[in-house]
Amino acid sequence: TVTFVISSFPLGIEVKHISSEIKLYPNPSQDFIRVDMPQSGFTPAYAAIYNITGEKVKELAALGQSSTMNVNDLAPGAYCIRFTDKNGLQAWKEFYKTR
Repeated sequence: TVTFVISSFPLGIEVKHISSEIKLYPNPSQDFIRVDMPQSGFTPAYAAIYNITGEKVKELAALGQSSTMNVNDLAPGAYCIRFTDKNGLQAWKEFYKTR
């Protein structure tokens, strides 16, 4: 018997409810993604982008309430961004990269 488990986020990471308040656009994107953080006080100090296999492909530091991320160098496909604040709280968001 073969069983497949499909999850949109890496397992073993607690996803904070703040994730639903983070806005990424345009999504899908070709070159840049704009990130707008909620006004609830969650300000990430660090972000990492992971591909569909869970490999970290890009790191970004010192994000503010509104930031622009260059994704032009990423291959087309599905990605997750992990945002981490100075207290270690994390939020995840998915996006898609086109050509």
